[in-house]
Amino acid sequence: MTNLFKRNKTYYIRLSINDNLKIYFNNKPTYIRSLQTHNVNNAKVICRYLVAQFNYIKKSTSMFTTKEIKDYIDEFKEINYTDIINRNTHLSINQINTNIETLSEDVDMHDELIQKEFYDLMNIIDLSGKKEDAIRYGIDVNSAKKFKNQIVQIKINALNDVKKSIQSKVNISHINQAAPMPIKEDGVTIKTAMEEFLNSRSSLSKAVVKTSTKRVEEFEQWCQIHNLKYIDKLKHKDLIAYRDYLHKINNKVKRDTINTTLTDTITFINYCTDTLNYIGQKITNKVKFKLTTKEKLSSKRDSFTNEDIKKILDNIDLIKHSSKTNKLNKYANEYEIIIKIAMYTGARENEICQLTKNDIKVDNGINYINFTIDLNSDEKDLKTISSIRKIPIHSDLLPQLQAYIKTIKGNKLFTIKATKMSIDFGYFKTKLEFGSTYVFHSFRHTFQNKLKQLDIEFEKINELV
Repeated sequence: MTNLFKRNKTYYIRLSINDNLKIYFNNKPTYIRSLQTHNVNNAKVICRYLVAQFNYIKKSTSMFTTKEIKDYIDEFKEINYTDIINRNTHLSINQINTNIETLSEDVDMHDELIQKEFYDLMNIIDLSGKKEDAIRYGIDVNSAKKFKNQIVQIKINALNDVKKSIQSKVNISHINQAAPMPIKEDGVTIKTAMEEFLNSRSSLSKAVVKTSTKRVEEFEQWCQIHNLKYIDKLKHKDLIAYRDYLHKINNKVKRDTINTTLTDTITFINYCTDTLNYIGQKITNKVKFKLTTKEKLSSKRDSFTNEDIKKILDNIDLIKHSSKTNKLNKYANEYEIIIKIAMYTGARENEICQLTKNDIKVDNGINYINFTIDLNSDEKDLKTISSIRKIPIHSDLLPQLQAYIKTIKGNKLFTIKATKMSIDFGYFKTKLEFGSTYVFHSFRHTFQNKLKQLDIEFEKINELV
């Protein structure tokens, strides 16, 4: 195995890091870590597991946020042989011996005993286009047989280690008084599962965590009212009933808005199903409202025309003044340059509002904006890892941006938050009599449309936005 090597009797793994993932590995091109084992069979299995998971992360970067990628990589860095051992700590000595005997036999019975290992691998390997047996084991058929034998052996090793651990505890247990019988628990409550889910999202931005917490707590409270206590008892019909409840109490709210509200609840239920294994089967299919064509069109965002852009810039002073006092507000100098950056780059509100002087760069005579992240700060993040990009600064924008930067004392270009910018732009565009389909995000659509009209290749447009 090219990723596996030995140093001082201990096995290590070596992985090459893609450019877009280097930021999570201290910008190093290679990741090396000890597998903390002298056993070559154990090392091979752990190595294959880590390689498979790392390949999954590389393939999935476009689907995850930067925070989610960081969480996956942090988890990836901590996986070790102990994780496999800990899966068996609930077993008794007799059960362990029985399992070892079963695993040692060359029969299909041991498939059930190693299904957890295969389930983990199924979740991290792309199985598209593989044969039935390959799907079962996540790799090609011939390799699967060898890999299966290795997984079985590491399982036996793990069980033996657990048995030794239990026996060492038994040897001293006779000096202790008999422990009281444990209280039987009927199952995991929805409240407990909800707390686990919310803890798993603690690394996300404060705004996302706040919204997610509010929505999931509302669902848990609804469950209490309807005497739904345990997570494994939830059914698809319960989620449909909750959806209809939300629509009933918010009958003036559009159904696509209800769908958005349901997103965190669905994510919570899927987490309980796929990660925590509290729910036996997926129950979130077709929970959201199926929107009509008219409803889809009503939620569509329009792009600005050339006349619209001229109208916005000619009336830019309207956004600089407070609607109550008609005096210049404290963000007056920031609005115009933020709007123009959006026009000339197609960047999102939060991407622009978190820019710093360090993000305005020049390389080989080309001035550009470096949209990137800061892993140590919640104030500088992007929607996904694919959002890390460099966009050349248009010649019409450059002089005004450079002049604006000279007026800034600190490193941050803007003091206004993205949410505040969105609200203020909403009032502004309403004064200019733009309808509900025009929002700040419309600049992004405008930018894309302009490039399409210039016959720019889709791949290049995609790289820019």
